[in-house]
Amino acid sequence: AGALLYMTVFVKQFGLKGIWISVFTSVSAFCNAGIDIIAEHSLCNYALNPIINIVTCALIILGGIGYIVWWDVIRVLKQAQTKKVKLFRALTLHSKIAITATLILIFVGAALILAFEYNNPQTIKDYTLLQKIEVALFQSVTTRTAGFATVPQENLTNSTSIVCLLLMFIGGSPAGTAGGIKTVTFAVLLASAFSTVRNKEDTELFGRRLTKEAVGKAVAVCCM
Repeated sequence: AGALLYMTVFVKQFGLKGIWISVFTSVSAFCNAGIDIIAEHSLCNYALNPIINIVTCALIILGGIGYIVWWDVIRVLKQAQTKKVKLFRALTLHSKIAITATLILIFVGAALILAFEYNNPQTIKDYTLLQKIEVALFQSVTTRTAGFATVPQENLTNSTSIVCLLLMFIGGSPAGTAGGIKTVTFAVLLASAFSTVRNKEDTELFGRRLTKEAVGKAVAVCCM
């Protein structure tokens, strides 16, 4: 599906070679590999192309969210066909954490990148507000271990670079194609920290108590 959508852009530009470029890029995006065969500057020539931006981001997120979440969402959607269920509440705790953490990281990351790059003449200063948001969202998504770029990475401000390093460190979700310590690990660590600050003995997320073993594993993964 990703390759077919890419073809609407690449076949027009490269002819029959665009078919191969589309297939290669779609696999690379889904696998969070970030490898392209288009140009030396990754996807910088397509920074404002909505199809390339949307398809690439969608493939990165779908690959990085993890197959566990895929199967769980499919299960809940099947249940919804036969009986009334609240879709999000019917998901497992793992899926709730993975989806919520992914959305928060994407939008918070994009907001910070937008703020730090807003007046950077070497990246997005000359773009309109909507164009700046588009580039910032792409940067936030791709940084979570995908590796594509629509702005020259060497021109990012130091503040943006730090944000990108943190997003790269966290990465995607368990059993997905992305790297990092994983979104669920990060969420468990944060929940544990807040519980400690509030003098709570148990760590909870979405009304569910997390075992001390789960918290211990999260700390171990982060330290390693």
